[in-house]
Amino acid sequence: MSRLGSFLSLPLTLADTVIRRAGWGFADQALSSASNFLVGFVVARSVSPAAFGAYALVFAIYILALNGSRSVSSLPLTIRFSATSQQAWRTATAEAGGVALLVGTVCGIGCLVVSLLVEGVLKEAFLALAVTLPGLVLQDLWRFAFFARRTGRDAFVNDAVWIVAQVVLFAAILATGMFSVGVAVLAWGGSATLAALVGVRQAGAAPRIRHAGMWWGAHRDIASRLLGETVTATGGETLQPYGISAVAGLPAVGALRAGELLLGPFNVIFQGTTLVAIPEGARLLVISTRRLLRACIQLSVGLTAAALVWSALVLLIPDEAGAALLRQNWAPARSVLLPLAIGMIALAATAGANIGMRVLAAVRRSFRTRLLTTVLGLIGAVGGAALGGAVGGAIGIAVSAWIVAGIWWWQLRAALREFVPPVADPEANKQDSPKFEHRQATSAGGR
Repeated sequence: MSRLGSFLSLPLTLADTVIRRAGWGFADQALSSASNFLVGFVVARSVSPAAFGAYALVFAIYILALNGSRSVSSLPLTIRFSATSQQAWRTATAEAGGVALLVGTVCGIGCLVVSLLVEGVLKEAFLALAVTLPGLVLQDLWRFAFFARRTGRDAFVNDAVWIVAQVVLFAAILATGMFSVGVAVLAWGGSATLAALVGVRQAGAAPRIRHAGMWWGAHRDIASRLLGETVTATGGETLQPYGISAVAGLPAVGALRAGELLLGPFNVIFQGTTLVAIPEGARLLVISTRRLLRACIQLSVGLTAAALVWSALVLLIPDEAGAALLRQNWAPARSVLLPLAIGMIALAATAGANIGMRVLAAVRRSFRTRLLTTVLGLIGAVGGAALGGAVGGAIGIAVSAWIVAGIWWWQLRAALREFVPPVADPEANKQDSPKFEHRQATSAGGR
């Protein structure tokens, strides 16, 4: 067999494992993405481009809080407790849940402060987010916890609770004519809070806020750098719409958000794969770093192909159908779809490298890379918007995304060369043994 054939057919790779296990990941991500798509879709059909731009600013804050929580709770949980005993997982999940709830509460207080400083649609939207952000963040934690334990069905059930409650609330709101951006955010976040409470029952572990300090002390070696990386990346993504608003106005922000909304269903494949890939990659790393690299490449190739297909489908939407979907927000969205699609394809091409860096816990190298690529992305988006409005901003996003893809793959190869595997221990293969749990924590935190 040729070297290329051996490369593509290597058994027991991350790609093979993910394909076998990703069914629940795709199904769960379909529901999770649907919840975000539903609120964006309903708002886009019901408000002006400027009001939709205001919604986009609030949604960006939600993403910032969500990713911040993941960096200090969900990701350390996934990296270090995907191959431990049931009891160790449950204890860690309760502590990580307490951290997530604390992050959501602190960020919610921040949103409350902002709501007191602004007026109009922004005021009501920030107030609604302040009330529901703790539940939104905690609900996301349960998803990662269930996949870390290979019980993706529980994550699916939890997201099903969210989407069903959301549909019921939106139907009631639209029927009574009480719709506004703030009410929509309240219904969306309130539904997530209900699902978060159901998650407590499913996991058999209530969040332990009092143990947040203990969790941080045990995992700050990676959590602190993951947080720095996340704040850098998500902070840059959050600054993008605010910067674009400053140089090109709220309608430009609304146009870009509407375009992203149409491309958003690809997240079902993208996030569904990565949700499963990180814990499976942590197991694969025990076998071979070469297999991890090859599998990451396979994943990126597959995701890039899927992104190409979805982009083509979206670009072929007739104007009549687009107008029926987004009404007055269709024309602005249509103008930015092509460059945004090119940027999404670059994101898919980068996915394998990001997964590999997460699995290796190469947080120092990852943070430096994230800082550089965030600056590039911000310059591309805001600089492009300053020169060419929404279309210029979309082009800047696409160009910077492909530069970023090259940087991430280069850094992954360097991180793999630096990786030092843990000392072999025959007892480490026993998943319920304390030695195995200790080795998982040591290898994950060694960088």
